[in-house]
Amino acid sequence: MDAWRDGFAARQLRARPLAAFAAAALVGAAVARRFNVPLGMSLAFGCGFLIAAIACRRKRDAALVLTLAVGLCLGMGRMTLAIMDYPPVETRYSVHMAGRVASDPFTNPDTGRVICRFLPETVDGEASRLRLRLYLRGDAEALKAIEYGQHLELTGHIWANDPVTNPYEFDFGDYLHRNDMDCIATAKIEDVTVADAPKGWMYQLIAFRHAVGRRIDALFPKSAGVVRALVLGDRSMIGEELRQSFNATGTAHLIAISGLHVTVLALLVSAGLRLFLSPRRANLLTLGPLVLYGLLIGFPAPFTRALVMFALMAFAQALGVPADPLTRLAAALLVYLAVKPLAIADGGFVMSFAASAGIILLYPPILSLLRVDRLPPDSYRLPRRTRLIRKAIRFLPELLCASLAAQLATLPAIIACFGVQSVVSLPFNLICVPLCMAGYLLALAALILVPLARVIAPVADALLGLLITVTRLSAALPVTSIRIGRYTLPLILAHAGVILAASGLSRMSLSKCRLLPLCLVAIAGLASLNTWLNCLPFRVTFLDAGSADCAVLTTLGRVYVFDAGDTYTPAADYLSATALRVDGVFLSHPHQDHAGGLNDILDCFRPDCIYVPKGWFEQEGISQAVTSGMERAADMGIPIVELSAGDALELSPAAHLDVYNPDGDFDSVNDMSLLLRVESDDHSVLFTGDLTSAGEPDVVPDCDVLKVAHHGADNATSGDFLAAAMPEIAVISVGENSHGHPGELTLWRLSQYGIDVLRTDERGAITLSPDGDGWHIKTFLEAEHGLE
Repeated sequence: MDAWRDGFAARQLRARPLAAFAAAALVGAAVARRFNVPLGMSLAFGCGFLIAAIACRRKRDAALVLTLAVGLCLGMGRMTLAIMDYPPVETRYSVHMAGRVASDPFTNPDTGRVICRFLPETVDGEASRLRLRLYLRGDAEALKAIEYGQHLELTGHIWANDPVTNPYEFDFGDYLHRNDMDCIATAKIEDVTVADAPKGWMYQLIAFRHAVGRRIDALFPKSAGVVRALVLGDRSMIGEELRQSFNATGTAHLIAISGLHVTVLALLVSAGLRLFLSPRRANLLTLGPLVLYGLLIGFPAPFTRALVMFALMAFAQALGVPADPLTRLAAALLVYLAVKPLAIADGGFVMSFAASAGIILLYPPILSLLRVDRLPPDSYRLPRRTRLIRKAIRFLPELLCASLAAQLATLPAIIACFGVQSVVSLPFNLICVPLCMAGYLLALAALILVPLARVIAPVADALLGLLITVTRLSAALPVTSIRIGRYTLPLILAHAGVILAASGLSRMSLSKCRLLPLCLVAIAGLASLNTWLNCLPFRVTFLDAGSADCAVLTTLGRVYVFDAGDTYTPAADYLSATALRVDGVFLSHPHQDHAGGLNDILDCFRPDCIYVPKGWFEQEGISQAVTSGMERAADMGIPIVELSAGDALELSPAAHLDVYNPDGDFDSVNDMSLLLRVESDDHSVLFTGDLTSAGEPDVVPDCDVLKVAHHGADNATSGDFLAAAMPEIAVISVGENSHGHPGELTLWRLSQYGIDVLRTDERGAITLSPDGDGWHIKTFLEAEHGLE
């Protein structure tokens, strides 16, 4: 018992009960999101633990532990309620809806469509509580007339959310729910009638936001997109190339309204108020402008966290009580869990809170480890000039320590979101953060101090223009990031444990703390090792790419992609989560549903080689998506190799590939498809592209697993082809389509040969791996089973 009372957990529980309660609630919310926890069970156990805690109130430690259990149950119950608030929605066509536009409409520059949040009061005459993401398409001028607060009557379609059918796939339905929407709806602008004009204080606020945006465009010609992101949280005017540059250099947090921006703004407002008021009153009154600013930008997660923490600090100062940073962070977490529990799956939310926790916990020990705390301290007793000099001396070392603390804490989240960790982020943050903060403050001054705007704005524009230039040049370096394997739950817990051990909360000596950074590096190494080990077995995963083709094969740590799918391919997310590199990409033929996803793959990886059928470069009419991907690969210096019948490749010491098509002239692009047989230890897979029966070669190899050609079309996979190949398993990559795929005749032929048929539209991603003399089958939407 004494050991428990003196232990780390007991000390923190007694010293920071709110932080422990928030952590328990967060765990409970995560558990309920992952598993289907009945609401009644959460409430029943929560009430039981609460009664027990009250009964044990004189035994403080027992009462605190029981209170943690209450927090766990509350977190589960709140998450369950949030999930229940979004019941499944059925697809409905040509329905009449009447309701209000509940967000500032956004014009998608890629499609020209207007997107807004729409709250229909009635659907086909019946009262409705739906919250829709509405896509309007049509004449550009007519679309400009859609505004916040308008009452619309329209006829359109309501679409059910597509289920996730691939591992690590982006869940768009979950994204909608996190943003308080049930599903999407679509309509043509000519089928929309504006019933009344917008009105209300929110409309006036959005009109003011637009006016600020127009003023930003006029004042900052070089950096308008960045200023909009810094001031309004609007990143729509930042091009994809510049956005990727910020991501590659680890400075993406600078173009979002983060806690750093809020802190700077709060300190600026508070400093102005302190000229007339006491510090306590100034901090309290600072909350007013911050709340108004939050209304203007929509209270994003980092802003809300920073606002709650600042508010708690201000009230604590006013009441004369201690304001522990970790407790304030826990309070902000509880507020967010109470209001938007589904946000715990949002990358921005996770990284915002993790970065704050990292700075709170690791900043002091890193100062000591790097001996920055030995620099001359600042003191109000010193002359003003001396104080400024000392602040300047300490600024960059302290910024380095804060950046390092934030990056160490957020590493698992960064890997989960991006798959890579920037290796240039620390040095370039030392350059970019001062540039960004100086430009941000001057931009605010130019927007607020109208008479001086013409003097201040060019300076801010030049600083932020320099920030953009530095970021682009940095992103162009040969190596900007390293790929690290995704952290498993045990590794995440180990990572968090090391951070807690290194923090001031523990009693670990400084000499031992010096070893902890090596522990974090070792954990990252274990994550990468685990990812590499998972790529050792011979395994092929046919991803559900809709009506496109995409498969990933692993063998002895090497990873190959067979067809890249269409644009927005699932291969990018899957590879980012399961691979450290891509050794090769095979594109069966230049149709967009087989090669259109190459660009997405190149965003994440630089394959060692791209293989295409002979005659690829003589084809005309190739889509822009495919052409741009191939041009980009060439610009990256990736070898592009043409293959034809008779060629052979060694994929690994345990697997080799033989090419059987194209074997000469072909009558159609489909018939130039690569016919590839991959064999490993007497287990073989045959990839067919869109090869038709007319283009089947004279020599067809046998195989165990057949990727059925042309999505199961009746004009492919002839009886003679099946008689020669004699597969045990046939995989059909198919989705909803208007071509009748898979054809009834093809399905009949497969059944006549007794072949087990697996379809991606029915089972999601299909993973096959050798199991003795047979195959082990794992499908994303069904239970695992074996087949011999």
